[in-house]
Order: sequence, then C-alpha cells, then structure tokens
Amino acid sequence: MTFESHQMNSPSPIHVPELVVDPRHGWSMAKAQLGGGPIQVEFDDLQEKVINAMADEIIPPAPGWLAPSEVHIVGFVARYVTPKDEPAKYYPFAAEDQFKQDLEALGKAFVDAPRQQKIAQLKQLEHDSTDFFEQMRGLTYYGYYAQPEIVAATREHIPAARDYHGPPQPYGYLEVTERWDDTPFPDGRGTFVPTDQVRRVEVPESIRRLYNFADQNGK
Repeated sequence: MTFESHQMNSPSPIHVPELVVDPRHGWSMAKAQLGGGPIQVEFDDLQEKVINAMADEIIPPAPGWLAPSEVHIVGFVARYVTPKDEPAKYYPFAAEDQFKQDLEALGKAFVDAPRQQKIAQLKQLEHDSTDFFEQMRGLTYYGYYAQPEIVAATREHIPAARDYHGPPQPYGYLEVTERWDDTPFPDGRGTFVPTDQVRRVEVPESIRRLYNFADQNGK
C-alpha cells in the first residue's frame, strides 16, 4: 500500500551444564510485548514532533479512530530503531544516528507546515524511495494497528473484525526476537525438483511391510 493510496482510502544447549543459567531469562521484564528490542532509543522533543507529524499524515485520523500521535506511536518507533553502536540487522534496519538525522532534516519546518505541504513532502520522499520513508511508513502501520485502542476500534467499526485480537492472530506477540550471535545469514536459495521432473521410485519391500503393519494396527 502506498502513502497516496492510503490517503485516498482514508516474525538446555548440548554440552552446556544444567547449572548454567541462560542470562536471557533476566531480560523478560524488559521486553516489549509488541516486538522490538529491549532498549528504547530516546528522541528529543523536536524529533518526537516530526515522528508524530509524519505518522498523522500517513494514517490520518477519522471519526472513531484516534490519530497515531494519540496512541504514542513514538514509543513504538523507539523500540524498533537500532541503538547507536549496534548493527542495524533487524527490521526495519533503521540505525539511530541516520534515523535521527533524517528526522532533523525535516525538522520544525515540516512540523509547522500546512497539511497539504506535509503530504506533498511525504509523497516526494515516497517517490524518491528513501529508506527513511519506508522505515517510517512500516513502523506507522505496524505500530498504529498494534495499539489496544486501535484493536478495539477495529473490532467496533469493522464487522468482519469482531474477533480481531491484534497482530498477529490470535493473541499478538508474546516475546521479542532474541539477539542473535554473529553467525552470518546463509546466502542463496534452496533447491527443488520441478513437477515435470518428479519420478516415481520403487519403495523397498521392508518399508512396505512396515507401513502395512502400521495400517493394520491402526497407527
């Protein structure tokens, strides 16, 4: 979904002694229930205002629906921006320093601009396919529709969503993704056999007898 169309239609180890306690157990209270990292990035007053102003145009308020700024979208964004001095290897791959620079580039002029001027600037950012716009758009969508107030509004105002529980179904995120080690992700893609190249194979008699025995005994 593009910004413009939204405007119009207003994811006990082996050999480890049992007495070794996994240190991650102590992090559970610091975990954000809706995802993100255990450490929140801190934004200054102007940066928060830019986030709110952007989010309120990406998803403008409507009767029965609060604006993103009214459901603390800033707090959600703060859990997904990667703190400085850490590699930005988790969604939305937003590094703190660069993300803040992009916010400050819009600055007070964007916050104070008339609504149509804000929309025009956001459309230009989208047209330029900037990482910053894609990060803010994704965080706004995910963050807004994850909030309890919006989950309640979804159930109230959309007949097909009477049993909606929030993202993802059925009960929402219970844990955050743990920090991974430095093992690189595998490259390339898996393999498969095209359907027209699949060939029948002869099943050994010992396997046949095993399955026949299981069938006869109801297993």
